[in-house]
Amino acid sequence: MNAETLLIIFVGVTALAVLVQGFFAWRLLHSSRELIDQITRSSQELEYEAKEITGQLQDVANSLGSLKNISETIQTRTEEIDEMFQERTADVDELIGKLVSLGGLQAEKIDEVVSDTVTKFEQTTELIQQDILKPVIEISSLIKGFRQGLEFLFGKRQARDEPEAKGDDLFI
Repeated sequence: MNAETLLIIFVGVTALAVLVQGFFAWRLLHSSRELIDQITRSSQELEYEAKEITGQLQDVANSLGSLKNISETIQTRTEEIDEMFQERTADVDELIGKLVSLGGLQAEKIDEVVSDTVTKFEQTTELIQQDILKPVIEISSLIKGFRQGLEFLFGKRQARDEPEAKGDDLFI
């Protein structure tokens, strides 16, 4: 395997990794949004039920004066639960913000790695052309010239009546 093939494979693997990471980041964002929606619905349902229970308890407290203190305690607990759900929702929102920020940072890092890889690939290709291919072509041309010269000197070529070679000959 030559360096160019390895670089192409590496770029392909890097691109695949970027796609996979992007898919998982998108899926995480989607799941987080679903979780927030679910928590919000649960909070709203709980708040609705809490208000409903509070209203019913107030009716009972009015009819039974001694149960008023119990109703106030339950209402306080319900409000505490509602506050707790609101705090949890805020925590989940903050977490999603951090995840989105982290995803952006990771995307920037991936972009930097891909850009660096492409730059190195281009530099390597240029280096191969300058330092390997040009000298090999020059050496090959020199060897062809020597071979044709030796063939001419030792008479391996037919008389001048023979048509010219098919285009392999190199002008020296």
